[in-house]
Order: sequence, then structure tokens, then C-alpha cells
Amino acid sequence: MTEQVTTKIRFSAESLVIKCTENTFEEINGNLSKNSSIIEFKDPEYSKKNGEMTIFNSDDILIDEALYISKQRHFGVAATRIQKKVSADNLLQFTPSTNDFEVVPKRDEKFVNAVLDQIRKNNINSDSDNIVFEIPADFFDLILPITTESQKILNYMKELFSLILLSDSVNLEENTFIFRVENSENESSEKKITWKEWDSLDGSNYYEAYSWLKLKHTENYGMSTLIKVIRQVLGKSENLQLENNITSKFESMLNIIISEQSEVYFDQQNKLKEEFLNLNKAEIDSNNKLFSKLLGLIVSVGVAIYGVLIKNLNADNKIEILKPNNIIGISFCIALLAILFFFFTYFVDIHQRRKLYIKLKKFYVNQLQYSKADFENSVEEPHFISGNALQLSTLLLFFIVATGGVLFYFGYLSILTSIISHSFWFFEVLFFQFFFT
Repeated sequence: MTEQVTTKIRFSAESLVIKCTENTFEEINGNLSKNSSIIEFKDPEYSKKNGEMTIFNSDDILIDEALYISKQRHFGVAATRIQKKVSADNLLQFTPSTNDFEVVPKRDEKFVNAVLDQIRKNNINSDSDNIVFEIPADFFDLILPITTESQKILNYMKELFSLILLSDSVNLEENTFIFRVENSENESSEKKITWKEWDSLDGSNYYEAYSWLKLKHTENYGMSTLIKVIRQVLGKSENLQLENNITSKFESMLNIIISEQSEVYFDQQNKLKEEFLNLNKAEIDSNNKLFSKLLGLIVSVGVAIYGVLIKNLNADNKIEILKPNNIIGISFCIALLAILFFFFTYFVDIHQRRKLYIKLKKFYVNQLQYSKADFENSVEEPHFISGNALQLSTLLLFFIVATGGVLFYFGYLSILTSIISHSFWFFEVLFFQFFFT
């Protein structure tokens, strides 16, 4: 390719030179600055001398990039310059038809990030820095072709970077690429490409596959699923060749994979329901054990107190239950210790169920790709207080009764009165938890 020349403007891969006379400078400068988004050019991006205004190519300016690419003997050198422009915040491009700089349209940031993440996951072995591979193929659609040869080079770059994204592995050595794709059925295919053989990727349809992937990604299909679809087809092909109108085959393969994933999802959903039933059964068993223990405690304490009172009948054979009695106090002490133990075991049980819940949640969300909301709607998280007001209020009631028995039968009636007067708010809180949450 040769340096391009117009009446007033001369541009190359490295710079744009505008010939300016006193009569034309203001007109040309006005054309260049009419877009309010244009940055203020400064050295070394901009210089003016000898009646010429020179704007040098930089990381945020596009000036005949196809010409620059065509002059580079090594892929890594050409890709390094383009990769820097991909990450530019405000990218400008000179348009020969208007003799003006125009702001390059913003791209879908979500899709660009998904593409770059996928490229980083691919197995790339290269004699260049791997970062030069991190270029979305559709970036070359933004670059204006100056000549027919420019268009051929840009098409080559679009096909090349589409294949970089779609391949499992890429090997680059001495300007020779070896691309390899393996599908889920362990079928594989390879293709060798040499840098700067501009016609070698004509009719390969990789960019058509890339465009289909981009469209489906905007419809909220996951990048990994779409890549899997395309690799299924590429793995079965000879020399990684894609036929024309390949997107219809992609659509069918996508439906098959989604159907398979749906079956897996519902299998996992059934397993999740089983986990929920197991957690629910554990909660019911825990509650049954708690109330069985409390019933046993009532019987034991009642029998002990009755035995003590029978042995201590007064002269009129009357049972005196409302007088201090150390032996009955000891019975209530034992009951109090038992209730404290019940509290401890009950909270340990809830803690174990919470640990199991968290473990299941991490597995389903992180490993099986469940949404967090889907899991939480399927399995209720165990809580220490919320949802357990009946059990806790029962334990607390028994605790207060046992404590009152200890204090009363050991003769500390004033302390008992104080405890009773301050215990009502506990019941108010638990009542609210039980009936209103």
C-alpha cells in the first residue's frame, strides 16, 4: 500500500498532514474542530509548521490502521498497537470523505468484557505477549477502510480474531498460527494460518459465527454456552471450516444444549428439594427431641417434689408446698441445669444446620451455577431466633419457672419477685416474633 494523498490532506499509517494556506487554514481547522468531543491535540500528537498541520497517530486516534497493519512483519507488533486503541476511553477516527475527526461509537461494554474474559481462558501459547490477543473481532468493523486493499486486511483481521476467541487453543510461533478446537464428544479439528496471507481466511465464516454469538449474548445467553455451541460444530468440521449460513446449525445446537441443561437443572432442583426435606426433617426431629426432654424433665421434677413432700407431711397430714424446702430447691437446681443444657444443645443443633445450609448454598450457587435467589426460594435458611419463637419461649418459660423454684425454696423470695417483674418483656418480644414474623 502507498501513502494516500488528497488535494489538501496527506495521510499515512503514522500521521495526517494537512496543507494549510492563509485562506484555507481556518476552513480546515473549523472542519476538524466542529465536533465538540474532539480532544485538544498537543505535542507529540499535534504540530504545525511550514504551512502544514500534522496530527500524529496515537493510542486514541485511528488513521488508516489497515496501512499500518500491512507494513508489520510480525503479528505481535501490529496487534500491540491495535490492542492499545481497544482500551482507549475516547477514540477518534479521521474520515477522508469529510476531512474531519469523528468520535468512534461506544461498544457494548458487557459483551466486550465477556469476549476478553473468554480469550483469557483460552489456552494461548505465543512468542508474543498474550495481551495482544485481547482484541474483540468487531473492533475492526469500526476502522474505516481507505482502499479496497484496506478492506481485505480488515476482513482478515476480523476472521483471525474471531477464530482466536472460538478456539480452545492457539499456538503462535514465527508468525504461524495453529488453532485447535475440541468439542464435548472429544472430536477435534485444527487449522494452520500464516500471518499476512490476506486471502487465506476468505469464506471461513468465523466472523459470521462471532456476529451470531454477539447477537445471542444480547439476548442474555451465557458466553460459555454460546462458545460451547460453536465449538461443537467446529470440532466436527474438517480443517475448522464453517459452511455458509452456519447460524441455522448453531440455533439447532443451542436448542439441544439448552434442553440438556434444562434436564440437568430439573434434576438438580429435585435434589435440592430432597435437601430441603432433609433439613426440614432435621428441624422437626430437633423440636420433637426438645419437647420430649422438657416433658421428661417435668415428670422427673414432679416425681421428686412429690416424694419429698410425702415424706414431710405435717401433723395434720397436709402437704406444705408453699414453704422453703432445701431438698425441693435442689430438685429445681437440677432442673435448671438441665434446661441450660437443653438451650446449649438446641443452639448447637441450629448451628450445625446453618453450616449445612451454607455448604449447600456454596455448592449450588458456585459449582452448579444456581442463582442465589433460586436457591434461597427453594431452601429456607435456619435461624437462631426468627421462626423459633415457640421453642425459645417454651425454654425460657421453663428456665424462669426453674429459677423461681430455686429462689423460692431456698428462701430468696425478694429476688424471685424482682426476676418475675423483669421477665415480662422477654415474653413480649417472643410473642411478637411468634405471631408477627
